[in-house]
Amino acid sequence: MYSITSNINNRRQWICELKEGELPQSLPEFVVEFDKTNLFNLFSIPAGHELICFEENNFDVRLQDMEVQFSAHENVIEILLASKSKPESATIAVPPKRSFFDSIGENEVVDNSKELPVEPNSREEFTLGSQDLRFICTYSPNGIYIDAKITRLSDQLFDLKNLQVNVRFATCIAGLKINICHPKQFLGIALDFGSEASQLAVSSYLHNLSNPVMPLNEDLFDNVRNLMISKQNATAESQAEYYQQEKGTRFFKSVFFVKSDLGAIDAAFNSDKFLRTPEEHLKILVDKSSGKLLTQEENKHYQLPNLKIIHGHHDLLEDIKFKISRNNYPASVTLDHIVEKVHNSVLMYLLESYIQKDFAIHEKERFVRITLLVPNIYDSESVSHIQQNIRAILQVFQQKNLAGIAGFEVLTISESDAALVGYMSKPDVNIMPGKQYVIIDAGKGTTDFSVVKTGHDDIFKILPVYRNGFAGAGNLITNALFETLIHYIREQNNDDPEVQHAIRAKIIEPLKNDLAVRNEFFNELERLKKKFTENKSVKTQWDQASSGSIKLKDINGSGVDINTIIDILKRIEQVADFYQYIEIATETITEKVVSSLEILKNSMPDIHYEGVIFTGRGFLFQPLYLKLEQKIMSRLQVPKAGIFLLKNNELKDVCIKGVFNRSMQVNSEVIGYPIQKIRKHREAASTPAKTAASTKTSVYERVRKLLGSIEGEETTYVFSQSTPLNVQQLKNSTFQIGAKSYSIPNDDHFYSSLTPESVIKIEYTSGGYVLRHLLHGKVIRVNGLQNTFELADIDKNMIIPSLFPNYINTDYLESMNAEIAHPKQETVNHTSGLSTPKTSFDDLKF
Repeated sequence: MYSITSNINNRRQWICELKEGELPQSLPEFVVEFDKTNLFNLFSIPAGHELICFEENNFDVRLQDMEVQFSAHENVIEILLASKSKPESATIAVPPKRSFFDSIGENEVVDNSKELPVEPNSREEFTLGSQDLRFICTYSPNGIYIDAKITRLSDQLFDLKNLQVNVRFATCIAGLKINICHPKQFLGIALDFGSEASQLAVSSYLHNLSNPVMPLNEDLFDNVRNLMISKQNATAESQAEYYQQEKGTRFFKSVFFVKSDLGAIDAAFNSDKFLRTPEEHLKILVDKSSGKLLTQEENKHYQLPNLKIIHGHHDLLEDIKFKISRNNYPASVTLDHIVEKVHNSVLMYLLESYIQKDFAIHEKERFVRITLLVPNIYDSESVSHIQQNIRAILQVFQQKNLAGIAGFEVLTISESDAALVGYMSKPDVNIMPGKQYVIIDAGKGTTDFSVVKTGHDDIFKILPVYRNGFAGAGNLITNALFETLIHYIREQNNDDPEVQHAIRAKIIEPLKNDLAVRNEFFNELERLKKKFTENKSVKTQWDQASSGSIKLKDINGSGVDINTIIDILKRIEQVADFYQYIEIATETITEKVVSSLEILKNSMPDIHYEGVIFTGRGFLFQPLYLKLEQKIMSRLQVPKAGIFLLKNNELKDVCIKGVFNRSMQVNSEVIGYPIQKIRKHREAASTPAKTAASTKTSVYERVRKLLGSIEGEETTYVFSQSTPLNVQQLKNSTFQIGAKSYSIPNDDHFYSSLTPESVIKIEYTSGGYVLRHLLHGKVIRVNGLQNTFELADIDKNMIIPSLFPNYINTDYLESMNAEIAHPKQETVNHTSGLSTPKTSFDDLKF
């Protein structure tokens, strides 16, 4: 196999993989619409790129060392690449890269509407059964280009709807399908399937066909409600209130339910990509007036724990079981078994809700480009998988002839990358060309952050330098408030042995089983979070708050239930961090971000953070913003003037606005650049036995473990995009790519083949990242990387609290296990607010 990086329409990078044999029946599909000019690019391989070889005993081939020919028949253009029999000296004037960071972001794309600087090596023009277009194929020192020239422009679709481009080299071939689209038929859709709330934006073209309309945020909840009304699964009453509605916004709250009894299944159940009868088994809208019915035994539904947060930890889904039957034999399956069907069915509803609306208004055939924003916790396999699922949804629409979808393209983009471009598109910002910026997107469930470099000539020609992310953001802090409440109740009851039983029976179990109660309880904690204060004297409000004569300390009383607790919470105006649970949550989030950025900065002398932008509604909690701002200023040397915080709803919707900027070149599959982590063993220093006072290990120690460091080891980092891998330290290395950590599988042959002259490169393929061992330019061996899962168990300390209140595991409630000081023996210090815990601080589970 060989691969070469290509560009589609000067806006989308695609790794073109040439493989042995025939083309597959299903080819990658793209949508290209022309803009103001009558000459527009379809496909290109810019100068400086090379065929990367994955076959042992073969070599990479530079583009300038190839002979290139073009041929055409029917609706197919073929590019034939062949090595020159005697490679000539390079004739392409490509300036040497001073370093990776000096060169990224520079414009590599050549505007073919301008005169070529030199005579092309070859140039062919083809007409392929169309009166509308001619195709101009060029091979020159600028690279390989296939452009389309408009010969006749009308208000109708082009008479050639798609073009197939094949690339051949020796016995290897790759192919793609390009849907050539009249602007009137183009529809761009961006979907942010959020952990707290989802949003959708669209873009099309003005009537004069010269400019795309500014992207508009759709009222996603209203669209879904109208779709459900058309399917007779929702009432048309405008007064009905739904759990999924977030008033005052255009968002759709990500709250979904699946019926516990899925009924009879057939042999196709396991291979189905969707729930067979989603209208019956999936509740995507729930009227608050009837919400309690969902939890009753005869009509029981499970609320889904957030699927984005729980990504990669499907073992957490095994406790949720659904009844099935086959041939009248009763059985059960876990949520893990059906999670993909549920996820796809939800996405189908969200997308169909707008596509149906668009067709109802315009009633025209559409070429659709759908971009799904993904968190940085996704690996390349997950990104590829979600793209396949979106394609499956659109294929279902096509099979049903839904809204006349003539063709489509599916993209994914990092949420934090898109947020930066959305921020750069604002009229009142000052972004400098050729500089590195950090974007930190703290939402409800995940925190994503990226480092990007802006283009030298066009700031929007950004190149991602680094991406990372983790589960843990606004909801982690809400869970810390819940921990505060539990700790307070235990303290007020002098840690009576019976109080934990009462907390489980009267608070935790009702939250697990009653949707209406869970919603109301969560809303009260969110209200208190907005009223957070550093003044711990507000604890007197908690002492005095009551429902009638009942106070929080009276939880053991016979007349006390969860509704009583909620009523008392409504009478409390403010909350402070009485026991440091909130401090632990904010410290962990901010330290994970800053430590990663600090490692990056210290590993690469060329990097300098020009500015930092905060987006995401997690930053509505001001202590999180202030703590992160302080750390960025002190440890990353970014001045306060270079730190920017967006406001209100803009915190959420700025990311989706960045999707439609066509100056940005998107590589949809690449999720991050590899960093080699080298662990050097050292002798563990002898440490004295811990006393009771020393069990409070620092928060920084806890965060250090969350970052994956190991006790007794030092770690150095090599950014492998700009520096060769340290071959001598491969056995002591793991590789961080995005938010995941990878290692080399045990392979004695791989290590025995290494020599002092060996060069190890990490390359992206459709199957994920792989290692290539080269010796004097020849490929010696290709090895895959495997996920180390080194943070899997530790991450649960953040994932499970982030699922609150839809998933509560008392093993991860430190407030249920912490030692409570008896008030008569020890007065709680309202300055520090921390009682001595039973376990070490390293083992805290929020």
